[in-house]
Amino acid sequence: MFRKEKHKKARLLLQKRFAKWQVALSPSQQRSLQGLKVLVVGVYLADRENFASHLVQRFSESPNLQVTQRWASLCGISTDKAVAEVTAITREQLIPKFKLMNQLLVLENLADYDFVVFTDDDVVVPQGFLEFYISTQKRYDFALAQPARAWHSFYDHKMVVRKPWLQARETRFVEIGPVFSFDRRAAALLLPFDEASPMGYGYDFCWPVTMADAGLKMGIVDSVSVDHSFRPQGAAYSASHNNEVMKQYLAERKHLTRDAAMKILKTHFI
Repeated sequence: MFRKEKHKKARLLLQKRFAKWQVALSPSQQRSLQGLKVLVVGVYLADRENFASHLVQRFSESPNLQVTQRWASLCGISTDKAVAEVTAITREQLIPKFKLMNQLLVLENLADYDFVVFTDDDVVVPQGFLEFYISTQKRYDFALAQPARAWHSFYDHKMVVRKPWLQARETRFVEIGPVFSFDRRAAALLLPFDEASPMGYGYDFCWPVTMADAGLKMGIVDSVSVDHSFRPQGAAYSASHNNEVMKQYLAERKHLTRDAAMKILKTHFI
């Protein structure tokens, strides 16, 4: 018990430090973002402690981008005015995440956006995150991307942990959360989400097949990461049930094996 409490205090300290980290854009990066429209789609659990307020504020602090935020709330609505203003859907009961995401997406004309960013409610991001992340995704022409996780984060796949000596990695794997993004090419191919697996289990083994068939790149951005140390994976749902759903989902679709997916195709050094 002592060790668990000690680790919890350490994570809280790291989260606070991480939130104060600031990343700055170069003039050329700022120019690359001019005129880009970004849709942020998120889901938060209103009856549990979350970082929705932090994320809504951080994403809104993107002066070089035109950002629209659309959030769905489960089990209530945030008491934070800024979060409530961007909450487009409220549901009193738990609904699978990607089913909710689809309900949010139909509220927008996706053809209007250059990028769509999907986020959970349990991550901490540094100041300047969204602009730095999008500029890096654009620089390396990743149609599908995710930010790496900070080293102290919870994770299921070691591959997604940040490599601080890299700018980015072209990969065959981008995870379904906590944060990932599509450019307009990937959005046209991958949206709406397939509700045969409404929690998204298995998407990240099918996506690389679709991307490769279309000749599009995918990758992990290491130069700016997210802190996912607040809530363990699967804390809000039954992982065992969703693993069974994934088995059936993958049995009926072209996909990569785990070993085949966990490949780095190209590295971009700092």
